[in-house]
Amino acid sequence: MIEPAVRVNDFEVDLDGKRVPILQAPLQAANMGEDADDAEQSEYLVRVRWLDTRPREHPAVSGGQGLFANQNVVAKLRHPSTLQRLRESFTTGDG
Repeated sequence: MIEPAVRVNDFEVDLDGKRVPILQAPLQAANMGEDADDAEQSEYLVRVRWLDTRPREHPAVSGGQGLFANQNVVAKLRHPSTLQRLRESFTTGDG
């Protein structure tokens, strides 16, 4: 995490060299701004520093059974086989 979480209407992104509210950026989710003025119901966003990324054309890391899965948006990965699969995928570039 680079900055603490903030409500969606306070989160800014870099767009063409300028900081703009994410709700004005072209790649937002359709209902991300719903309840933005309600502290209890609003979406909250957190800025992170990506250690590694892949282009959209690169297949997602998958492995079927045995990988950790969680419906929460943020979770600390501790599952040994999932961590091993991710290490292998990001070290070799395979997905």
